[in-house]
Formats: sequence, C-alpha cells, structure tokens
Amino acid sequence: MNLFVTVLEDSVDAAIGAIRAIEADHDGIEVRAEQFEAIDFAAIRAATRKPVIVTWRGCGPGVALERQQEALAAGIDIGDVEWRDDLGGDAIAPYAD
Repeated sequence: MNLFVTVLEDSVDAAIGAIRAIEADHDGIEVRAEQFEAIDFAAIRAATRKPVIVTWRGCGPGVALERQQEALAAGIDIGDVEWRDDLGGDAIAPYAD
C-alpha cells in the first residue's frame, strides 16, 4: 500500500511550505491545485523528491487538461482529472503517453 499526503492550500507558496513541513513517513504528495490562480509546477516538483500528483476538482475539463499538460511537462509525476461524461477518450488522448 502507498500513502500519499494531500496538500490543499490557497497558494503555491503555502503548498510548498506544507510539503516541506511533512515529517511523517509517506510515499508521495497529492497537491490539490484548484485554488491556485498561477502555478509554478517546477517549484512544486522541486519541493520534494517523492512522487507528486496534481489534482483539480470542480474545473471544466478543458482547463484541467490544459493545466495537466503543463504539470507533466514540468516533471509532475501524475495528473488527476475528475472524470465527467463530457470528458471522453478523445479529449484525454493528447495528454496520455
């Protein structure tokens, strides 16, 4: 079993601070990013050596997928997009490897 710690903060700086403050043993970090207006994915990636998942909830699928592409390009390990009926396989194909 893997334990991922979820970080939900109002800013990227606060999220990075929370990531760096985690003392408990864990396998990775999930950063909930729907609160962020601007995201420095490279800074989030640099905050830990553990795997990082970036998650968006409640965003339109186009916004979430566009942000996921940026996240993956910056070295984020996993992108998590909430599945909805209007988010079909054709929409996610360009983001899958």
